[in-house]
Amino acid sequence: MKTNETGRPGRSVRTLWALSAAAALIMAGALLYLGGMPGLSAQAESLREKTQAALSREATTEGDILDRNGNSITQAQTPGEDGRCVVPEAYSFLVGFNTRSFGSYGLRGRFGEALWDAGKDGKGKTLVLTADNLLQNAAYDALKGEEGSAIVLDNADGAVLALASRAETAFDVNSLNAESMAAYNSHEGFWLANGITDADPPGSVFKIITASAALEAGLDEDALTYCDSGSLQVPGGGEVTNFGGASYGDLDLDSAFCNSVNTYFARLGLKTGNARLEKTMRAFLLGEDIPLDFTTLSSSFSIADSFDLAETSIGQGKTAVTPLQMAMIAQAIADGGVMLRPYLVSRVGGRTCSRRTVLAKPVGKDTAERVLELMKETAAHYDLTAPCGWVGCKTGTAELGDGFNHIYIAVVTPEYTLVLSRNRTTDSSGVLADAASGLLQALYGAA
Repeated sequence: MKTNETGRPGRSVRTLWALSAAAALIMAGALLYLGGMPGLSAQAESLREKTQAALSREATTEGDILDRNGNSITQAQTPGEDGRCVVPEAYSFLVGFNTRSFGSYGLRGRFGEALWDAGKDGKGKTLVLTADNLLQNAAYDALKGEEGSAIVLDNADGAVLALASRAETAFDVNSLNAESMAAYNSHEGFWLANGITDADPPGSVFKIITASAALEAGLDEDALTYCDSGSLQVPGGGEVTNFGGASYGDLDLDSAFCNSVNTYFARLGLKTGNARLEKTMRAFLLGEDIPLDFTTLSSSFSIADSFDLAETSIGQGKTAVTPLQMAMIAQAIADGGVMLRPYLVSRVGGRTCSRRTVLAKPVGKDTAERVLELMKETAAHYDLTAPCGWVGCKTGTAELGDGFNHIYIAVVTPEYTLVLSRNRTTDSSGVLADAASGLLQALYGAA
């Protein structure tokens, strides 16, 4: 994201903006006068519209952004300038900015037209989110100062209750200036908001899909049992090993899922076959762009040979998924195989936005219930509990190939789905269990 100069020393940005707007208006008038000349009419109209928009913004106070309970996220009092984010640590990446100097980003960029659409009081429309400020802060705190994301979805309707992101350099949307923007821009991938647009291999969380594909294929007991020696030679070349070189001996689907055994799931993927696995992946909308009210999710995968199939089956290979889509996958399992479309904006001005929308039905109810049982056993392994009665989870450690990992934990309860991820770490996913437990307690305390 490029930054622009804010003006010459000794003159305020506001003064320069007024002068440039006046100059543009004069130019627009001149172009309209010459409108009969070829090509100038369209140019004049474009300039006139831009000038009117600039002058309108100069006299408009940005609309406020509120959480689901009516608490302020941003507040604006000065016409022509972005309002102040009340909780910048937790919300800066999500709300973003819409400035003359640095362009637009986040919700303010996507909903800029509404936020700057002045009513009779000279103030833009109010944006009401589904997020909860207390829960958003708890999600941000769960990141424990590390680069990553924390997501909470409501299983009843897909509402985003929290979506907190953190980069290597903390982002404060209230302190945008040339120096801070230069620092942000110096970090590769800084503007790829964690959780929303940062697509990486999903690690062992993907084993939810591999297990689902095998169950949907109706594999027999022989295919679901395996004696593990710690490594698996893949036909056609290549070897899959377990994390830490562990060997587990006799395994069934339950014990392999709970211990996240790579060799078992690589073999299971080979038994299931490319066609069935890919069918299940596409049923979970992998490889498709998914438009949401606040972003568009993208993912990708490629399976060219047997080794790709084995690697994909354990969440490595050439598969890239965002943490938010992984949350959607877990939510579908918790909801009997029904995937909901996440949404973040519940109201724009006086207009109520769409609510519960079924996005896909990737697996049957029996398959979803069986995979959920596997996730419940895994949660017990990590001592995850909540006041709701049951908890399911799956962890994942994706090796990025440069000595660092992207780690995940997906947690489901009857009411909620949580995904925590940490970028570019040398830790494995088990370290996220404590943070997930703390976020569960905050979630049920805020419910």
